[in-house]
Amino acid sequence: MRIRPALLAASAVVLLAVLLGGWLLMRPVDPAGGTVPAPITVPGRPSGTVSPTPPPTGTPPDPVPVPGDVVPPPPVPDDDGPDDDGPDDDGPDDDGPDDDGPDDDDGG
Repeated sequence: MRIRPALLAASAVVLLAVLLGGWLLMRPVDPAGGTVPAPITVPGRPSGTVSPTPPPTGTPPDPVPVPGDVVPPPPVPDDDGPDDDGPDDDGPDDDGPDDDGPDDDDGG
């Protein structure tokens, strides 16, 4: 029956050693050997986004896109080139009803 308390004590020592080792590995330490102070946080701002200099007064902050925002694509420019087959196309390959060229098939 002595084995059970010894096993429990050994388990507690191992658990404390693992927790202490994890804490030592996770804490920030500068190369000189001293500990790094906690980061400065500003209420209302996520940690790590603190600017060293505040923006000038009267300047609006840059818009930050929200992950759910949908940005519309830029408008497509009007193509009036030689391969344009739109309704306003009067080029040499136009076979519309107003075509009176040499390849006119509608007799008009």
